[in-house]
Amino acid sequence: MFAPARDKHNYVPIMQPDLRSPYPNSHVPYVRWQRHGQALDVAGNGLRNAKNAAAHIPVEDFVFRPELFQP
Repeated sequence: MFAPARDKHNYVPIMQPDLRSPYPNSHVPYVRWQRHGQALDVAGNGLRNAKNAAAHIPVEDFVFRPELFQP
């Protein structure tokens, strides 16, 4: 998991599959990244709600973009 020490509201965890989740893309290993407390979609765009299906990104579709976390 990426979690810079300077901002506890930024993180990129790799989550284990959750077969009980209502989100089909959470049934496989997935990423739910966050910048400044806001969930991001696969392209790094902010989402209004972390419960949005777009916030649960299958690992195979995820590309980390470190520039999003630069000060």
